[in-house]
Amino acid sequence: MKKEISEYFTLRFKDIPVEEAAVKNNCMVDIPSSKELFIDIDSEADMDRFYSVLGMFAAKIGIESYVIGNSRSCTPGKYHIRVRLLHEIDDLTRVLFQTILGSDPKRELLSYMRIKNNIVPVTAFLEKKKEE
Repeated sequence: MKKEISEYFTLRFKDIPVEEAAVKNNCMVDIPSSKELFIDIDSEADMDRFYSVLGMFAAKIGIESYVIGNSRSCTPGKYHIRVRLLHEIDDLTRVLFQTILGSDPKRELLSYMRIKNNIVPVTAFLEKKKEE
């Protein structure tokens, strides 16, 4: 029996509230400001894509700064990149820009679905809690 695409998203990608996921994984939730992008890099090929587009993106869109850090897993080749823009953007533009810069396409598709279903936050990083 073939499932409708809407059923697939409902069954396969049912959202867990970000706060619940953070507690479950002993993490903190980080949500971008209206001038930030959160790029989720899952491979060296994704990182190559980020760098290949960065110059043109900076020239056409405007970047104040960017910081590359390890992802929560600290797995080699997986990074979280925070890009600070020169101007504010809305959530849909954020998802578009993150996709252009090489962020995980599944993550960005789910973010788009969150926008369409009015689920907030649209974008978030779960990060390891800082050692005290």
